[in-house]
Amino acid sequence: MSLLKHRGQLGSVDFDLDTKRLFGKLMFIDDLVTYEASDLEGLEREFRISVDEYLADCEELGVAPNKPFKGSFNVRVGSELHKKVAHRAAETGVGLNDYVIKALEDSLNGGSVVHHEHKHTHVIKGSAIVDYDSPQPSTGEWKISSGSDWSSRKREIGSCH
Repeated sequence: MSLLKHRGQLGSVDFDLDTKRLFGKLMFIDDLVTYEASDLEGLEREFRISVDEYLADCEELGVAPNKPFKGSFNVRVGSELHKKVAHRAAETGVGLNDYVIKALEDSLNGGSVVHHEHKHTHVIKGSAIVDYDSPQPSTGEWKISSGSDWSSRKREIGSCH
């Protein structure tokens, strides 16, 4: 959804196919303030005028322009997702509320992705030293660094994991 922004206010952008007009309204306020135009430049201009007039009216009346947010809201996620999130929160040692708050903050801040790289050295048959770097090549091969003539050996299922 495209939104218009001006002086801390957000406005919607919509269209009416019958009248071929663009229109919108200020969002997250207690009052209804609308604007319309026949083209995008006109809609942006009407939006800015509407915001300026609305903020001036609020100041004159001594009322806060923004709709107050309570800090809580209900989210319907379905029973299976609810269960998975509750389990993950418990596994990480936090409450469900704190877990969801962190997930929302991470989403707004671009996430908190942590990249881990591991290097493992394995001794096979007591003579070959195998360096196994993560991430692995798509071939799944181990490179033998010493103790053998082989340059590589295919990973065997169930070995050294």
